[in-house]
Amino acid sequence: MKSLAAVPVMLCGLLACAGVGERTDSTKVVPVEDIRARDTTPPPPPPPSQQVTLMDGLPAGGLCNVKRYAPSADLARAITYDLANPMRTYVVEIGKPPRRFPPVSIDIRGTQMHADRTETENVYVGFTEDGKVQLGVRRFMVTGAVSVNDRSPLKMSDSAAALNFVQQILTLCDTR
Repeated sequence: MKSLAAVPVMLCGLLACAGVGERTDSTKVVPVEDIRARDTTPPPPPPPSQQVTLMDGLPAGGLCNVKRYAPSADLARAITYDLANPMRTYVVEIGKPPRRFPPVSIDIRGTQMHADRTETENVYVGFTEDGKVQLGVRRFMVTGAVSVNDRSPLKMSDSAAALNFVQQILTLCDTR
């Protein structure tokens, strides 16, 4: 039968009781102050998803496209309003009757290309059949030299702007 008296000696060897800051297997034990050290790299700038420029207004000069879905689909059609400058796409999905408020959702995407990064903004809003905002999200992504991926809920002003965009796009593009 083995003696338990040898256990503290074995543990002491593993926990560096004999040497200061070193284990017997010559692996350095990291001092406590190093474990708690903070990263000195400055944090990236705050993401601008709280200042989404997509909601500033519907730019003129876009191209309309209406895609009709098959009769068996859940939606009737999708109306797209594309802009080349600034690069933006607005997609309004239209539900089938008897919806009182035909738009089901609007998805707004904008992209800006820079030498070292690509910035993409997205606002998605879903509507009830009464025309109220049911859900909404804002996203801001940066790829390239710096990566950012931010997501936040809509502001009240975003909801009002989204409803306004839907009405404008329906007026400009919907041929039924």
